[in-house]
Amino acid sequence: MSLQAFYWLVTGVPFVNSRKKIINFLIEEIKIESGKTLYDLGCGDGKVIFNLAKNNSQANFIGYELNPSLIWIARIFRKLSNVQYQRQNFFKVDVKNADYIFLFLFPELMDELLPKLEKELKPGAIVISNSFKFSKKQPFKSIESPIALESLYFYQF
Repeated sequence: MSLQAFYWLVTGVPFVNSRKKIINFLIEEIKIESGKTLYDLGCGDGKVIFNLAKNNSQANFIGYELNPSLIWIARIFRKLSNVQYQRQNFFKVDVKNADYIFLFLFPELMDELLPKLEKELKPGAIVISNSFKFSKKQPFKSIESPIALESLYFYQF
């Protein structure tokens, strides 16, 4: 059994890369102000926050991932001074300092995470979800595509 398959069984979260089109949508749609912070909960190999950080050099980016091989890839191949990668379960991360959060999680996990976000996020924080929506919260903005896995949903807390 591969390490990726093992972590999928343990966490219920498979590693799925965000497509380049989604990353380009993010770069176009969000301009993160100087000093603001974006958390990527389940950052995988760090591709999303690495590309966002290159285009928002005055902002801070923190990726959280439980899989050690993915964190290793991110730390070795996706280094920037404004990006950190932490090996940690995102359900245990304190998100109160996040101005933005990026998610690419199955709907069940998003709904499990929603009460934590509602409790901990500061007013005005933005959550951006790749492909999947919260079932109990409406996005204030959507960028949808007829092709699967090419939609973004924006939520304000």
